[in-house]
Amino acid sequence: MKHEFLEICGKMYGMVVSKDENTLLVRKAITYYRNDEEVCILKPVAVYIDKSELDNYWVRLFDRDYLLEAVNCIDCTNLIRELSDV
Repeated sequence: MKHEFLEICGKMYGMVVSKDENTLLVRKAITYYRNDEEVCILKPVAVYIDKSELDNYWVRLFDRDYLLEAVNCIDCTNLIRELSDV
């Protein structure tokens, strides 16, 4: 399933949940590699971004077929170890 993502200054920022004429609703995300496959973890936080503010930055909207993964936020120690490669 393809989703639209927002990249700011070369870094993937999050997944576009909704957009209209003036704003984007973007759910923040983290990406990491597991077994040579790029995985995207969506955070529970979403932010509204005014499209006029994005004119001052290098911004790209792109469609990507990420493997989206749900995370148990109560037991995050294993995720932190996996992301920091400890």
